[in-house]
Amino acid sequence: MAALGMGHDRVVLPQTVQRQKEGNMRIHETVATPFVAEVACDRCGAKARHDKDFGLNNFVQIGFDAGWGSSIGDGVRVDIDLCHDCLKQTLGPWLRLSKSDWALGFDTLPSHS
Repeated sequence: MAALGMGHDRVVLPQTVQRQKEGNMRIHETVATPFVAEVACDRCGAKARHDKDFGLNNFVQIGFDAGWGSSIGDGVRVDIDLCHDCLKQTLGPWLRLSKSDWALGFDTLPSHS
């Protein structure tokens, strides 16, 4: 059994052995890839899962490192997760909105006011 440590959890994965030709052997291991499965809005607490409803499509994840001389602090990491409702409510007047390239072929898209 191959083991992959992920934070405090320990995931144990099976190891498979596959023979191709006489004398040749390939050993395959399955490696888990961590991904964001659920997000909670840091402002209102709304949650979304990658595998339900619209998934994580209606959330924005903002992350950056503040530069030197920043009012946030030199080299400070900034991260925030916001649902689109909170993004619109807090930053709405300053958002520059235009239709995405993938949506240009659609005459009507669902409107969420």
